[in-house]
Order: sequence, then C-alpha cells, then structure tokens
Amino acid sequence: MNFSFKIKQNHAAIFFMCLFQAVFLKAPGNLFAQNKSIDTVQAAAIESALATAGVDKKFVIENSPLAAGVEKGFSIKDIKASAEAEKEPDSVIAEKIKKEKKPENRFAAQQMQEIPKGPQKFGAELFYPARGRIRMMEKGLTDGWLPETNHRDALTGFVGPLDMAAAYVNATMPPSYILNPGDQLIINFWGDNIELMTVKLLVDEKGEVGIPKVGMLVVRGMSLPQFQEAVKKQLDRVFRGNVSLIATLDKLRSIQIFVTGEAFRPGNYAVSAVSTLFNALYACGGPNDNGSLRDIKLIRDGKTSTVDFYSYLINGDSAQDYPLLAGDVIFISKARKQVTIDGEVYRPAIYELKEEAEKLSDLIKLADGVKPTAVKQQVQIISVIPNKERVIMDIDLTKEGPSSNPVLIDNDTVMIFTVPMSIGNMVTLEGKAARPGKYELKKDMRVADLFTAINPPLGEAYLDRADIIRLNKDRKTTALLSVDLGKALAKDLAHNIPLYPMDRIIVYSKWDVKFLQPRRVVITGAVQKPGDYERSDGMMVKDLLVMAGGAMPNAYLDRAELLRYDYATGKYTNIELNIIKAQEGSDSDNLLLQDGDNVTLYTNEEKTFTPARVVSIEGYIQRPGKYTRFEGMKIKDLLDMAGGALPGAHDRIELASARTKGKTEIQTLSLALIAKDDAGQNILVKDGDMVTVLGESDFYGTPRWVKVEGEVKTPGSYALYGKNDRLSDIIRRAGGVTEFAHIKGTVFMRRAEYLPSDNQKNDVLRVNKMLEEGNLLEYERQVAKNRLLMQKEFGAKEAAQPLSSNTSIVTSGASSAQAAAIGSAPGVALAAGQTVAGVMDIFGALPGIAGRARKLGEYELNQSNRIVVNIKEALANKGDKEDLTLMEGDTIFIPQKEETVSVIGAVMRPTTVHHNSARYMDYIKMSGDYTDDANTARTMVMRVDGSICQAKNVKAIEPGDIIYVPTKVMVAEVVEKSDKVIGVIKYALTTVASVVVFLALLHMF
Repeated sequence: MNFSFKIKQNHAAIFFMCLFQAVFLKAPGNLFAQNKSIDTVQAAAIESALATAGVDKKFVIENSPLAAGVEKGFSIKDIKASAEAEKEPDSVIAEKIKKEKKPENRFAAQQMQEIPKGPQKFGAELFYPARGRIRMMEKGLTDGWLPETNHRDALTGFVGPLDMAAAYVNATMPPSYILNPGDQLIINFWGDNIELMTVKLLVDEKGEVGIPKVGMLVVRGMSLPQFQEAVKKQLDRVFRGNVSLIATLDKLRSIQIFVTGEAFRPGNYAVSAVSTLFNALYACGGPNDNGSLRDIKLIRDGKTSTVDFYSYLINGDSAQDYPLLAGDVIFISKARKQVTIDGEVYRPAIYELKEEAEKLSDLIKLADGVKPTAVKQQVQIISVIPNKERVIMDIDLTKEGPSSNPVLIDNDTVMIFTVPMSIGNMVTLEGKAARPGKYELKKDMRVADLFTAINPPLGEAYLDRADIIRLNKDRKTTALLSVDLGKALAKDLAHNIPLYPMDRIIVYSKWDVKFLQPRRVVITGAVQKPGDYERSDGMMVKDLLVMAGGAMPNAYLDRAELLRYDYATGKYTNIELNIIKAQEGSDSDNLLLQDGDNVTLYTNEEKTFTPARVVSIEGYIQRPGKYTRFEGMKIKDLLDMAGGALPGAHDRIELASARTKGKTEIQTLSLALIAKDDAGQNILVKDGDMVTVLGESDFYGTPRWVKVEGEVKTPGSYALYGKNDRLSDIIRRAGGVTEFAHIKGTVFMRRAEYLPSDNQKNDVLRVNKMLEEGNLLEYERQVAKNRLLMQKEFGAKEAAQPLSSNTSIVTSGASSAQAAAIGSAPGVALAAGQTVAGVMDIFGALPGIAGRARKLGEYELNQSNRIVVNIKEALANKGDKEDLTLMEGDTIFIPQKEETVSVIGAVMRPTTVHHNSARYMDYIKMSGDYTDDANTARTMVMRVDGSICQAKNVKAIEPGDIIYVPTKVMVAEVVEKSDKVIGVIKYALTTVASVVVFLALLHMF
C-alpha cells in the first residue's frame, strides 16, 4: 500500500501523533513495531487513529489504492483487504514510499522554524529546531510524503519524535539499563576452538533470545553486564573452553509516554527506553507560548514530581532530568506570571516568575545582571493597575528600599537604558603629530601636555599656528581658537591655554598654510629609467642622469633640453645641455636642478632623419606586405621572405625606389634571372623600396564555368576555354537545343559582380536623389501657384490652402450664420447674389490639384540579374551582337515550349488560356473584358524573353506572353455634371438658401 495521505489542515496537528501510533505501533502494549513491514500494521490502529484525530474516513488519499475504497465509504478493513488482494510485496511498497515527495533540501526543517522578532521567551530558542522538524513532518503528511526516521543530525537540529523514537544506540548506556522485549543486542565471541563470530539477538515478547548452539535464554530483567556473564557461561559449557565475549546493545526497545498540558504538540509518543524527561520535552517541541518551563510535572504510578527547567537552562543542573518509563505522563502547566526585561542586561528575554513575591531584583538576577553600560538610576517599568489603566514607573537601583525593588505582575515590561555613547572626558588631536587621535582630558590639562617625547609634532608641522575647535555651551555650535604652537610648546601661557572636553586640536603642515613647490624633477627620453624623481638639495644634472640609469646607446648626447618653470612668473625657460660635458662636470651644462625641472634626451633618429627600415612587396606573391630590411638585403631575399611568386606571375617585376626627385625611379627586372642570383638583376633594396610582382592576364588559377539547363541535349556545367567563349559556343557544346525548346523564352542570368559596377550604382542613387529634390521643389512651386490662383479668383485676404475634395470656400458676403450653414455641406460655396454664370466661371477657373511625385524604391533602382537575349539570332549569326560573350557563373535556362497566354490585372476574370490568336484584345475578351478602373491605354505585354512592351505596339501575341492591365484613379469630372447642376439651380433664388441647395446638390454628384 502507498501511505500518501492528503489530510485537512485543521486535523494535521492531532493526526500527526495518531498516525505515528497507527503506522509504527503494533499494539498498545508494544508501542513500536520493530522489524515489521508496513503490511503488518493493524488496520484497527489506523481506524483508531482516524477516529482520535476526528478525520472523516472519506478524506482524500491521493496516488493510493485506498482512494477508491475511501471515496465509496468502505470500512478500513475492507480497504485493507482490497489492498492486500493486489499482492504487492514489501519491496514494492518500500520503493513506492521512497519515491514519495521529499523536502527539496536537508535544511527544510530550519527553514520552517518560525522565530519571532524582539525579546523572546527565555528557553524557547532551545526548542525551535524541534518545532521546525515537527512542522516539516506535518507538512509532509499534508502534502503526501512520509518523512524518513533514520536521519539523525543534531548539529542542524533535525531531531524530532520520529528520530528519537527508534534508533540505533550511539550513546553510552546507563549500567542500570534493564533488558526487556524489543531490545536488540550484538554478541561477538571467539575462543581457542572457534573463530570470531558475530550474532544479532532480539529479545522477544517472552523476554528470551535464541543463541545458535546454545538455545533459548531468558534475559528479561537483566542488565547488560549480567546478560554478558550469563551468555559467557553458556558458551563455555557448549564449546568446552575459554570463550571471550563482548555484548553490546544495537537497538533499544520503545516505550510509550504521554505529553499533555501546554505543550507545542501534545499527544502519545514512542521514545527509546533510555529517553529522559528533557528528551521528551524536546521531542514535543517544548511548551507552547502559554506553557511553563518552571512548573513541569512528571506523573508516574500516581506520584507527581515537579521540575523547574530554569535550573537546567541557567545553571546546567540536570538533576531533574529523570529517566522515563513506559506509561509516564508529562504535564506542562500554564505559565502564571511572565515579565519582559530588555536593554542593558546580559540576557534580555521574557521570563517566568515562579513565586508571587518575586520582585524586580529577582528578574534582574534571572537576566544575569545589568551591564556596566546600564543607567541604574532610571529603570523604567511599564505596568498596569488591574482593570484600570497602564502606568510607567521609574526606579533608581542605586537606592535601597521597597520603592527600588517593587513586586512585578504578569505582562510587566522592564527597560534598562544605556549610558550615552558620547565620551565626555576626551580631546582629539588631528594633523601633523606623531600620534594623532583621541586622548583623555586630565585635570588642568593644556595644549603642550598633548605633545610628549613619544608624540612630538612632525617635521613638516607648521608651528606658527594651531587651531582649537571648541563646543559652545549649547553643545551644538563651535568656536575657533588659534594659538602659536611653537610658543605653546615653550610654555607660553598666552598660547598654552587650558583644554576643555571635546576640544579638537588641529596641527597643520607647512604645505597646508603656504605654497611650497613640489620637490620633484623629471627626466624623459633616451635614458634607461625615465620618470619622476625627488629632488634633493644640491642635486645636479649629472646626479639625475645617474639616478635614471644613464643615457641609452642611441642617445644624441650633443644636445639635450632642460625645461624650467618659473612659479612666480608662470613662464617656461628652455636651456640647452651637452650631456657629455654635463657628465664631465662642466659648470655650463651640469646645472643645479630646481623644483619642477624637466630634462629631455633625444635619440639619434629623433635628431637626424632616418627612414624606416622596411621594404614592401605587392602583386602576385604569397604573402604581400611590409618587411624589415636588414643590411645587404637583396630582391631575392625579399621574395623568399614573402613566400615566393604565385602561379600566374609574370617574369617581369618592378622595383620602385623611395626618396627620388622629380619622378619615381622604377627598374624592370626578370624574375627568372633573380631566381638564378644574377648579379645585375638580384640587386640590393633600400629602405622604403617597393617591389611589384606582375601577373599574366590570361592565366586562370581555377577553371571558369557556366551552367546550361533546360531543353538542351546535354545540360550541365561547362568550363570556359578563355575570354572569347560566346553564347552560341556553349549551346553547341551542350548538343544544341531539343525539339521541345522554347528558344525565345531563354532565361540568361549573370552574377551581380559582372553587372554595372558599384560606382555606377552610386551614380544612379546620386542622380535619383537630385531628381527627387527637384520633384519636391516642383511640387512646392505648383502648390504656391495654386494658392496664388485661388487668391486671384476668390479675393481671399489670406493665403488659401490647396484644393482638395472636402474644401469649402466662403466669400466675404455671407454672414457668420450663413457661413456655418454653408460649411455643413462639402463642396464650393458662393456668396448670396452670385449668378449661375458666375458659378460656371468659377468651375472653369478652378486651380489644379498638385500631387507629390512618387519616390522610387530600392526595387526600382536595383538592376536585374537577368539579361534579355535572342538565342535564335545568336545561333544564326555567330559573333553577332546578340551572341553575348560569356562570363564566369553565367546560367542559361531554355524552357519547354509554352502553349498558353495569361491575362492578369484589371480584367473581369484573370485567367490563362490556350494560345489561339495573335491579337491581345481577343485574350482580354476571353477574360471578361476590362473592369471600370482599367487603364486601357497602359496595357502591357510581358514577353517570355523578359522584355516588356506596350500592348498597342505588339504585332502578335506569342505563347508564354503575359498581358497585364493596370488600374487608374477614378475621377468624377465636374464639367460632365454641370448641366445637371444648372438644370436645378436655374429655378432657385439668388439667396443664401439657394447657395445651400446648390451645395447639397453638388455633393450628390
């Protein structure tokens, strides 16, 4: 069976302990079913556990063969019988339990600890790990997994009821421990006639153990030493010799105890036979928030022992840690008086006062006393006058008497405050002293007292002034006092003034109070260790050169430069030096250095022109580029360094010399003669020379190819012979066209790199941009012209907007109300009194509507890779203009003969029909004729060879052609409807109302 229980949350606490009894207990008399499979658990115990916990039998049991039976209301007995019918062996059941959901990590119990903030109940933290373990097991049972019982980890707090109930003996057993049914022992024995043997023994229900070759032995009531002695006698008798024996306990029996009262998890517990009262307290999670640690009762055989756990917590006294016996009852009483103490005590917490007469001093004693930082003169107690109000009491612990030691009541809070953090008897020394810091302010202490033999002012200290920052009486603002530190140190009382608490004495450095040039000099350039150096008194140029490691071998020694800065004027002075003379000690060059001097040595290359020692080689060479020239380097050396000439290199190479006047000197040399080390050809190269290896124009490193596909007799890829291969040549090499070839529909594609160059493409884009800018200017010019015409025709005072389909023009003769009425109808509105003739004049004089020129997109500006060819002419006239010269990568595709013609675009039914006429209009008719928006004048024919022609210019439609009919803009001509307008308005009066009627009618058209 699979014990994956999904239990209602409100039943979890009670069911937790009941499930232990049901699953792990065999019967009330023998609480823990040792060495029994889960199948042997009594169904009655499960049923009893459910009843005790108050859980309905129909609670959900997920992923279990019990689920169907429980939901149908069967009894536990029926469900157990059904599960046993499945005949699942113990191994299968155990494997299923192992697969149940486990916590994600081994610290899950600690993560489930609910540790409160603020002062905590004294001793409660001892039980937090156990409570976390219990919560984890409860959650596991609720989520459907069983916790392991063999995991023991006291360091991380993973100890709980299951862990303590069962397990192997890993602690020293008391000598008085008495063996009883359920104990498991191990005996190791050996002797003169027998080898070492190890036997595990289990004390059965009769109190007997079975020893091989010895028989049954009653051990109930024996201690471990007595058991060992009894077994040794039997072994000596059987083996007739001196037998050595060691007996140990392997597993202990379990006993049942009861924890009740104010416990975290009260209930029945199965614990090991050596468990003590304190073990049981830990197993149940200790007292709850209302439980007492000072009034715990152990009830055994009608007798009661009272335990004060504070003795163990405070003094480590375990005298009251009584060993437990089967049937013991642990009752945790309710705490009667709990008082909080916080602040400057060594152990702030919530304490339980045992006696009604326990006072403030007793509470402080429990908290291990007050700290030296406590303010004993003001201890604050927040208390309550029963059933009336809360009060605050201030207590002075330094005084004696009842008022300083009041009796505390339940829920009182005691706060012991700390002394201020600030230090009163202190002065601070800052700045240029040997030991700046905080100092004790002694009686009658003055400024000079701060400076002693071990704390003198530093050498760079400025002795003419020191500042004292002193707090004013308001303890917030400060005052500045200045003294002459030198005179103060000389005991001048006018400056060696008394010090006060919190004074700050600041000793400045010379650089803090006046400008001092940095005592640094710099040397750069052709020396071994250029850099920044400290200047010493009497330091000369020669000394700086020595510090910098001396001049480099390539240094130019005839002239160096010393750049000197005058801090007073802010100007630089440049001084020329001869390094050789400076090293010899010449007064004119070995100058005395000043702060900020900068000495620069140059290299020979920097003082005289030296070309870069490189030569270059380009062209048909394996590794073209620049190479360092060495002395005696010849052209052959350069060719070898560059990997030699490539295949296809010409025998002729060129050598261009550097630094020539008028024109570049170029020599033509022979590659073959250079390879033979001909003295006249393999000449020396100079710095900056460039060698160019020329190439053969008709050399091809790899074969060039074209592809022929479609209706040829042998399609495929063909290599080109040279640069004169033509279209007709490759068709003939492919065996010619087949009888099904549609020659006119040949598709000839060429690679983009062989089409117009990038320069041409850029030219197209540049010209197109210029034309677009011209079109924009033309559009703006036309718009301005329209505005001018509108001003002229209608007399508008302001510039009018360009006409559009919804523009309303109201002349100055109409009132505002009339204008509003006229504006409700789109069109053209006239003033009252306008004649019909005037209306028609306006129609004739309306300015045109200007539209922007369409911008060409990338598709229109990119050339096609397809070239229109006429293979028929090419085959008929070899070398003619239609017989194109082939280039690498060309693709020729000759399609199969077409027998259809397609009509697309603005026709009633675009279609593809069989070719049976030469006239394009016949095919238009076959497609249902033109639509209303068809642009018949621009009908086009797209020929199968890729060319596009106006339909009206096509003599005959051929198979494979596509007839394309574009659309046009639908325009309603005002002139065509003028007769209808005039026919209506000739009966209307020349009033504003007639204008509105006119507009409405005009809008109809």
